[in-house]
Amino acid sequence: MQFLLPLSLKGNIKQNKPLRLVMQGVGTRFEQFYDRPWQAEEVQHTSLVFIGRDLKSLDISVNQFITYFFLTPHFLS
Repeated sequence: MQFLLPLSLKGNIKQNKPLRLVMQGVGTRFEQFYDRPWQAEEVQHTSLVFIGRDLKSLDISVNQFITYFFLTPHFLS
């Protein structure tokens, strides 16, 4: 699978946990951390903002992005 790399990204990822998982990165450098519990009035959902060039043609799902960049051996090495 081939992806255009965004220049940067930032957002929250909904998991089966009471904490918000924040994901942010620039180029190929990404970090993720839990910042706080979800608030009772917040809608718990995944929301990522990609900033880059020619991203209007980028058609990937959040799950594909996370799998490609965080769960594949080529990226972890």
